[in-house]
Amino acid sequence: MALVTEGSAFARPGMRERIGKAVEQISGRPVLLVDPTERDGDRRRGLAAKLAKENRELAGYDWREPRCAAETAVLAALASSTDAVYRVTLDAAAHTRPVTPADLRSPAACPRGLGKVLAALRGGEPQAVREESVTGNIALSLFLRSPTAPQVGVEQRATCLEPGAPATLLDLPAIVADALRALPPPRAPEWEAYGRRLLAAGCPLLALSVAEARLGTGPTFKNLQSAALDAMRRNVDRRAARDLARNTAAPEAPKSATPQESALPSPEGEPSCSALCGMHMVELCNNDRALWIEHRVRWEATPCGTRRHDAFLEECYRQQWQSGTFDDACVAPCETAPEGRERLESILRRAGCLRDRPS
Repeated sequence: MALVTEGSAFARPGMRERIGKAVEQISGRPVLLVDPTERDGDRRRGLAAKLAKENRELAGYDWREPRCAAETAVLAALASSTDAVYRVTLDAAAHTRPVTPADLRSPAACPRGLGKVLAALRGGEPQAVREESVTGNIALSLFLRSPTAPQVGVEQRATCLEPGAPATLLDLPAIVADALRALPPPRAPEWEAYGRRLLAAGCPLLALSVAEARLGTGPTFKNLQSAALDAMRRNVDRRAARDLARNTAAPEAPKSATPQESALPSPEGEPSCSALCGMHMVELCNNDRALWIEHRVRWEATPCGTRRHDAFLEECYRQQWQSGTFDDACVAPCETAPEGRERLESILRRAGCLRDRPS
């Protein structure tokens, strides 16, 4: 198992190692300490660069996948070849303040017994109060079919009068051990099911990273690889649709010209830009699997450009037109520059909506 530690509590010398021993003791498994920077040494970056060389259309994919931040604990597992990740985040604070009469009457008025006698010999009546606190949480990342991220909060405070207070008031390893007992025991990961869950959640590159590291090279890996690459292409296509106007609009076109005034004629016998864009807008909605998941509807393949009657898809179609995506980001670039139409046709060919041009 991997252990990632974060927070000011770990500035104390040897604290990471002591917490690591506590995790080993409670879990009954060996623990490998992983630096937060190592966790963020994202293997997706190298994989994305490799894919971009092999598939030029994937060069525009955002390898960071910011929408997948909640799942990046798996990167620590992949980097350390472990099957579960504990993340212990603890911030510790300590300060001293003048003693008050209320402090002398409180149950926190330690030391007691022999400690109280020694304190009296050293310095007489208490002159100050030392306070320590620790707050944070402990999370266990398991890589299973169902989303599970069990975690437990940590919040402890201690107060003691000085002179006579011990060197430290809070035993952090013991506090962590108590919190760990509230978490479920680690279990074997379900890498294939977890990879497919990442894919359904819109994290195809992370899913592919898991598949390459954990699923070998057989049919299971190849099926997940194919689905992940398809999802990445659709993501790039959606991004391209949003950027078409900025990237391909003809700079020499007068600002006052409308698309109709500056439009290039459609090649003879080929569909108009409006028809192509209508097909593309429908495809963006029909193949937005995150949208289907959000509405708890199982995704179904639909013939290119075919509108469905599902309420959430009809709303998606409406937004494509009313938001200006259809006119501004698709029709206008298609009609004002040959490159705009070529790029749109390329997107639709990859989606299987248009046949390849005869050579």
